[in-house]
Amino acid sequence: MDAWTFAVLRAAAQVHRISSGAFDVTVAPHLQRLGFLPGERAAAWRATGAVSFADVDLLPGRRVRFRRPDVCIDLGGIAKGFAVDRAVATLRNAGVQHGLVNAGGDLRVFGDEQAIAVRHPEDPGATLHGLRLANAALATSAHYFAARWQPEQTLAAIVHPSTGQQCAQVRSATVRASSTMLADALTKVVMLRAEAALPVLNHFRADAIFVSAGGEQKCCPHWHATLEFSS
Repeated sequence: MDAWTFAVLRAAAQVHRISSGAFDVTVAPHLQRLGFLPGERAAAWRATGAVSFADVDLLPGRRVRFRRPDVCIDLGGIAKGFAVDRAVATLRNAGVQHGLVNAGGDLRVFGDEQAIAVRHPEDPGATLHGLRLANAALATSAHYFAARWQPEQTLAAIVHPSTGQQCAQVRSATVRASSTMLADALTKVVMLRAEAALPVLNHFRADAIFVSAGGEQKCCPHWHATLEFSS
């Protein structure tokens, strides 16, 4: 396997382990066919036994082994962050001292401090809050651009890996971390766990801001002073 792909899989495995399975890049076959898992399929997900990263072995020589024939992997929740990190590394190796690389909300600042605005989950054209970022990465996960609509229901982009239930606890999650790949992955943990994600964030020395299902804005205590809330 390509070294970069294997590096992303190793990072995904680490976040999966530390988050006790909240972050999982494996998907069920019927979820792959549909795009997202509708609520009525959640019971079938549990009955058939959803695949998980525990069904994937990362072996020496950059080899990967699936323990079940129905395992599928989707790196959409972490690979974009890795791409941003690689872009930053390329720029710095070329002698660029200051910059910002942004790939659809997954971004990383190096050198001089930059002002960043985070979208409002209920109105993506408006700013929820702003902050200043220097030599760090930021990623946001929400449903405003990724959700899909079917008759009489909206399908969320993020589902719980062990139940198949749509994520409903958090409307939007923004994570600051040392790398964009890590920030990208941790937003999914916050989306699923809300306040319960704090031990995972602490392990990776990351911070989070999120909007609860009830519309309440919350963030890690030591990050609160750096935020500029617009509402």
